[in-house]
Parts: sequence; structure tokens; C-alpha cells
Amino acid sequence: MTCLLLSRSRNTANLPSGRDWEETEECIDPQSGLLQVHSEVPGRYAAYDYSDAPQLGGHILPRSVTITEGGRIVSRILVESLRGIDAPDPGLFVPSDAMKAKGPAVAMTSATKVSRVQGQGPFPSAVTLRPVCVFGMVTPTGHLVEAHALQPSDPNSQAAVEDARNIDFSPLTPAGTPRQQHFVFVIEKFVSQQ
Repeated sequence: MTCLLLSRSRNTANLPSGRDWEETEECIDPQSGLLQVHSEVPGRYAAYDYSDAPQLGGHILPRSVTITEGGRIVSRILVESLRGIDAPDPGLFVPSDAMKAKGPAVAMTSATKVSRVQGQGPFPSAVTLRPVCVFGMVTPTGHLVEAHALQPSDPNSQAAVEDARNIDFSPLTPAGTPRQQHFVFVIEKFVSQQ
């Protein structure tokens, strides 16, 4: 496998040892070109299995995707059968009156990362920042739901989840855009004197 670490941060002055929270990891099989592992943050991984892989329109799809958090399986997606539609009925793509009455559809957008430091700065050089990552879903109204820490045993875990739930995410959606929801990773950094 060939693995890549991709970072949104341009700050290379203080490179951490190990993987940084701002990095995304992608592992690809160089023979097939297929994605094997995707990880938006350390400790949360999606592993793709192409054994007896289904194909659709010339594209190879994974037979299964296993998502782990902290080494525990939290979700498994299986494709049991797949077939193309020979002649799709155009009526399938026309919203019904009941659908129209509920207003515009909610779009699912890409995941977002937000970093926050807890405590009042500036901090002395001996201070270490200990991150706790909170994962959840932001609703179209800008509220975080189904939030949980990826490090539940960390002593700051509950405080991180409570702080993340209090964030108003509505400014992330520009006015006039369709209603959206998306996954979010909130990196809550707590001051440690160790």
C-alpha cells in the first residue's frame, strides 16, 4: 500500500512527532489504484474491502466498508447485491407533492474540521495542549447532534463534547445556499502543565 498524509495546515515550524490532527490519511493499493483506508483524524478509520467486488458502470465498488474508532468497530456497511437499471423511469426523479410540501431537500456536504483551544492564553512555553476529538453531525440549523469523543477515557472527554455541542455552526453555511448537513470533527485542545 501507498499511504499519504494530507494537511490543510501550512505551519511547518513545529512539526509534531506522529500524526497531526489536521492531517488526513489515505492508503491506496498501487496495483489496482483502489482506496484501502481513509482516515480523517487519528483513531477513526474506514477500511475498504474489495473481495468479490461489485462493479457498476465500469467502476469497482467495495464489497464492505468497516469504520473503527479507537480500535473498535462502530459501523460496517455491506453491499449484498447491486445491479444497474436498464431504463430508469424518469418519474422516479420527480419530487412528489408530499416531498415538495416539506420544502427543499437537505444536501450532505463534506466533513469539516474545527480546532479550539480551551483556557485563556497566552500560555507559557512549558504548557502542553492535549487534544480531544469530538465527532458528530451538524444539522441544517447549525446544531451538533450525535456528538461523541473519539477518546472516551480522556478526563476532558465530557467537557470537550459539551463545549462542541454549544458551538453555533450556522455561520459555516453561507446565506442563500441550500440547506446542508455535514459531519464535523471538533479538535478541543486542553492545557496541560505536564
